Amino acid sequence: MRAKAYRLRIALGSNAQTFGNPSYSEDGLHTDHICDFLQDSTFVASYEFGNSSIGLETKTLDYNIRFRAYVATWAALQGAKKQGCFVELGVGKAVVSGTIAKYFHLKGIALPMFYLFDTFQGIPIAKLQESELGNARRLNILHYQNDYWEESKQKFQGFPEVHLVKGILPDSLSLVNLEFVSFLHVDLNNAKSEIESAKVLWDKVVPGGIVLLDDYAFGEEYRAQKHAWDRFASTKRIEILTLPTGQGLILKDTK
Repeated sequence: MRAKAYRLRIALGSNAQTFGNPSYSEDGLHTDHICDFLQDSTFVASYEFGNSSIGLETKTLDYNIRFRAYVATWAALQGAKKQGCFVELGVGKAVVSGTIAKYFHLKGIALPMFYLFDTFQGIPIAKLQESELGNARRLNILHYQNDYWEESKQKFQGFPEVHLVKGILPDSLSLVNLEFVSFLHVDLNNAKSEIESAKVLWDKVVPGGIVLLDDYAFGEEYRAQKHAWDRFASTKRIEILTLPTGQGLILKDTK
């Protein structure tokens, strides 16, 4: 029986060195699997838009989140098959939401009303657990030192379906009448605010709707978020699928 030859990988903390030519190696994910989406011209153009202008400052360090953006775009496409709006909690520099909006437009697919909730000033630290403080402060320094409200509005000028909502969650949810939600993307880097927002929105998520958690299993620095979501999931008798990107995927029961 012929033995399969595997490339050697040596894990060094959060980094990994790969011998060979992996098909994807960024954002903590290294794989030899087929990643044809990286050659999909529509996705490539959409991601370039999402990561443009007010994209991550670490872009200069060649840091990308293409696989996460691809997963989010797929999830949004599934959500679009249901009645309801799209909601993103924690927009950051709109890499993911920008990719989704641009992809829908380039494909000629009707983009549902898309509500983007954020402080547009970085991660508020008042509600953070002790274990979350260090990471939040690091992210604020890396990505969110300046107010990005005006830049965010400018980025979505050509997207009448996209509505930016400025404020601190979950309180800012009351600023919009959200009746039905078919796709919910959560990226607050804040366990308490994520769960408080989820409690408000869960019953609004339609059967078959998609909930995508950006940081669910991304790393130990996000452990508080995973624990919080696992507890929430147990109260709803649902399962969260851990993805190799570190995201968590919830498909709301159709029953």
